[in-house]
Amino acid sequence: MEGLTKSQQEGEKEFVIHVVVQYDYRYKFNDLDQRQILFQCLKEAFLASVKKNLPVYGVPEKNLNDYCTNKKDVKNSQSRVPTLARRL
Repeated sequence: MEGLTKSQQEGEKEFVIHVVVQYDYRYKFNDLDQRQILFQCLKEAFLASVKKNLPVYGVPEKNLNDYCTNKKDVKNSQSRVPTLARRL
């Protein structure tokens, strides 16, 4: 796992799981609390496994399609992970 991206628009529940050298996974929860619980679990598991903090990015857009690496991007060696300036 390379990191997580979430929309910072109020009430938005969409997020992306970034995967190293693979395409990303985009999800949406019905409940913001569920998203927070999942983020906390993933961060704890990542820290225990890799001994580093899992990068979490916040972006202003509601739709995270521009931040989700797809199969075509992987084929072209491109990544859509947000810049470090967006890291929370």
